[in-house]
Amino acid sequence: MKLQEKLNNISKTSKLSLLKDGRSVDLDEFWTTFIEPFLPPKKAVEGWHKILKKYINEKNAIFSIRKFGSYRDNKTKDRKTLRRGFLNLTNLGINAFFIDNFFTSYFFSMAYDGYVPDYNDFKEMMLSRKFPCGYIVTKTETALAAFHKGKDPRIQYKGYKIAHIHDAGRDFNISNIKTVGDFCKLFFPLGEYDDWKAIKKDKNGPYHYRNLSIKKDDQKLVKQFLVAHFLRTVHPINYFLVPKQFCISFVNDKGETKYEIGEYEPLIKYVRQKIKQRYGAIYNQYLALIKRIDDEQTEQENIIINAVYGLNGFRKNKSKKTTKKIKTLKKSSGSSGIGKIVRETLIPGLNKIPSAEIKKLQTKQYSKNTFDINYPLLSKNRFDSNGRPRYYATPIRINGADWYVCQEWYARCEPKLRVWLALHNIG
Repeated sequence: MKLQEKLNNISKTSKLSLLKDGRSVDLDEFWTTFIEPFLPPKKAVEGWHKILKKYINEKNAIFSIRKFGSYRDNKTKDRKTLRRGFLNLTNLGINAFFIDNFFTSYFFSMAYDGYVPDYNDFKEMMLSRKFPCGYIVTKTETALAAFHKGKDPRIQYKGYKIAHIHDAGRDFNISNIKTVGDFCKLFFPLGEYDDWKAIKKDKNGPYHYRNLSIKKDDQKLVKQFLVAHFLRTVHPINYFLVPKQFCISFVNDKGETKYEIGEYEPLIKYVRQKIKQRYGAIYNQYLALIKRIDDEQTEQENIIINAVYGLNGFRKNKSKKTTKKIKTLKKSSGSSGIGKIVRETLIPGLNKIPSAEIKKLQTKQYSKNTFDINYPLLSKNRFDSNGRPRYYATPIRINGADWYVCQEWYARCEPKLRVWLALHNIG
């Protein structure tokens, strides 16, 4: 299968199953029963290692920089500060485009499926700008992006998060540069949106770009950092799956109950040791290229975590957005369970919601972010563009108008739905 075809069907051809319920007493058990079975095949990781090691030495290679893909650096939430897919060309021929975290999922998903493309196929996809920069891109970015949006591998929808063993954004040991933020300030800054209005054309068509100037004395440093950051971002040896936030509950080494394990340092150190044992020489080659501040020589001992995980989710006592106490809601499981919550709790409660929130619930993006559903929660039309019913047959009356309520709910949506209901005192 050609790489373009694989990327176009990345979720349809995925071998990743839905997250199942499980328990692990300690790190040893969590590794044996969960993490190791969900690692990509060794042969696929070795194949991608050969491809990436060769690609970073191409004279005209285009690298990715995981930066400017969120509003984290700009509190105004101005869409013109987002840069996903934006291409930077330099006077030294060291070129790079901006991405966000989701770029990683293409490489992990392909490796997990055991898919390794032909090297020339991969190189051509990158150099022709056909490799997707991610699958969440705004219209504002699309207008000037040289790399474009792709299909969603749907790893999160199945209940997982991709965790890393070496952080892609920090702990670099290259001159005085320690983080991606430091690097971008010096060489690939945010700039202005209009900086990318210049257009070039090649055999693959026209594209927008920005020109940057790099001093000859900085050439080696810039190339080293881009290679190190690129390999931390895309190499499947650097990643493993964990249950995503709120789909796991565990006790950390301080005795606190937590609901996000992918950033838990003892687990990362533990997996790092196992990956080193698993890949031997390849891991050592990789480690030399990613320029870490340290090699983490200290070993991580096995510790108790008492982890419980599954798609039904586990709820925190407080929302990130409020200090208001979350009320206890009756638990349900499976699609029939969440359907019952929607029909018996959500729909009757919509008349209690402020008009401003009702307006937001009519938008696809807000509904996606809030409930993880694929359609606006409220619509004037029961059917989608293909004539399929996506909403309950009976409309409800809200503020003097009739609205259909989305019926496309899955078990993965339940944790977010429960939090939203509690925040609005429904249930």
